[in-house]
Amino acid sequence: MKWTEQAGARVIPVPYDLDEDELRSLFSKINGLLFPGGFWNIYKQPDDEVDFEDLALGAQRMLKVAMQANQNGDYFPIYGIQTGLQLLCALIGTDGTGKQKLFHRFKLQNLATKLHLMRNGTD
Repeated sequence: MKWTEQAGARVIPVPYDLDEDELRSLFSKINGLLFPGGFWNIYKQPDDEVDFEDLALGAQRMLKVAMQANQNGDYFPIYGIQTGLQLLCALIGTDGTGKQKLFHRFKLQNLATKLHLMRNGTD
């Protein structure tokens, strides 16, 4: 987050486990949201202190409040870097029905598929 501070921004962490009132109170004091990159394992490991699904659901609540602000005419930028962008894509690509819809396991190792070539980009 140092690069944002060097550009003149003041960085305020937004805890993922805030309740709705605390989240709305904090959002009234900030003017943008940055989802940083880094290594996150989306599947709970035995030694993890925090379950990623809990983080994702917290991020989903933050995104919802930020999007509502934008829809109400309050310019509120939302920015994701690396894994933060992947998280945003996953959250926006769901309908918010619950944990299982956000992240589900699938296996793609040793999966053979056909390659369909198209002539001039058409079928």
